[in-house]
Amino acid sequence: MHDADLALGTLARAIPGATRVFHLHNLDFCTEADQTLRAAAQARGLDLAVIEAELEAIKQAARTQVNWARASTPALVEHLLERYHGHHRVQLPELMRLARHVEAAHADHPACPRGLVSVLDGLGTALAQHMQLEEESLFPLLADGEAQQAQAAMGAMQKVHEGHAAALAQLDRLTHGFTPPDDGSPEWRTLCAALRRFKEDLMEHIYLERNVLFERARRLAS
Repeated sequence: MHDADLALGTLARAIPGATRVFHLHNLDFCTEADQTLRAAAQARGLDLAVIEAELEAIKQAARTQVNWARASTPALVEHLLERYHGHHRVQLPELMRLARHVEAAHADHPACPRGLVSVLDGLGTALAQHMQLEEESLFPLLADGEAQQAQAAMGAMQKVHEGHAAALAQLDRLTHGFTPPDDGSPEWRTLCAALRRFKEDLMEHIYLERNVLFERARRLAS
């Protein structure tokens, strides 16, 4: 089947690095994973041929990369813990520090991201609880192959993922697409760049859990 007629989630699983292309074109491969590339591009007025060419280039470069969709469940769990859980715990305190500074120092600026600290604080709390629950109960079950016992916890995590996605949309809106104003301070520019990286990391984190790890566990349970 042509790439254009495959779902975003399918392409993200099949092509290591495809998520970078999706980020570039603002294609939501997490909550809209079942939408085809063709439909997603059409809905956003994107040039499908350009995206396909970028995916083809990614395929050529992906031969030396790990395809986590094909990794064992214990290896995937370990990757989630090291690459995402650990990284988010480093990212969030610095994001909060920068957000507090920007909101306080630029309160009179028309583009000031008012409310950013509050959204980040709520997301940080929810994410910390989410990761702790996964580390203490859900991930050990999945790593041990106990897919049936993990079904209820996975359902709860799915709802948490939806809350994370809504918070990311708020961050995007408050920062005008993570774009600082032309007269923005160095701290403001640093904040926007760091928020963009955080969004990309969290979306990939959610994708690997929701569309790879959890989907695999549901298949095993059935």
